[in-house]
Amino acid sequence: MSLKGLTPFNTLFYIKTVMLSQLNKDIDYCTRVLGCNAEQTDELIQAAEVLTVNAEYFCEEFIVAPDGENAMKYQREDFIDLDAFNSFHGIYFEEVE
Repeated sequence: MSLKGLTPFNTLFYIKTVMLSQLNKDIDYCTRVLGCNAEQTDELIQAAEVLTVNAEYFCEEFIVAPDGENAMKYQREDFIDLDAFNSFHGIYFEEVE
């Protein structure tokens, strides 16, 4: 939907609708995918809002596992595979001893 030709009232309504839609997506992601309770969901969404990103992006990019845990268990299987990315773009690393 284009904002062109919208009145100030319609524009405000559109922006509120988009924001509420994203908030619902964030709550759904936090509760269904991550299993967060209400307090954890609120904290996670607030942290994501500080960076002006959605909750899923925040988790995929910034969540770090506690000591002794594998952080990859929090990542989606279909999220970027660095080995595949590097291979596709011809990026190779050599270890120097």
